[in-house]
Amino acid sequence: MNATVPSIDRRLAYLILGHAYSFVAVAIGAFLVGMGNGLLTPYTLALTANKVRPEQKDVAFGLVTAGIHIGLLCSPFLQALIVTVSYNASYRYLYMVSAVCLVVFAFLSLFFKCKEQVQAASVSL
Repeated sequence: MNATVPSIDRRLAYLILGHAYSFVAVAIGAFLVGMGNGLLTPYTLALTANKVRPEQKDVAFGLVTAGIHIGLLCSPFLQALIVTVSYNASYRYLYMVSAVCLVVFAFLSLFFKCKEQVQAASVSL
């Protein structure tokens, strides 16, 4: 499974929403956000199932879904913080901040994954 598949269309969706000036562009961006979220949850649960032992799956699934819902709960508060700090309350600005955050976290995840593989290779030598 490719770890970047669900996040690619979410980054694109937030970029589209950040530059949307028409209803059609907003509808396309919202559709892509929904597709990204729809792909991300089953992918994350499948990845979790592959990474844990069978007797740990119930706890792992509970932690993953709790993390998803805690993120949904915290999102409005983080958006309010961004608006308060930046003095910019436009949705376009929030979507652009979301797009930048997704790109940054994608690169960080790639960096840590590569670092993990290098460490595993050096241990096996």
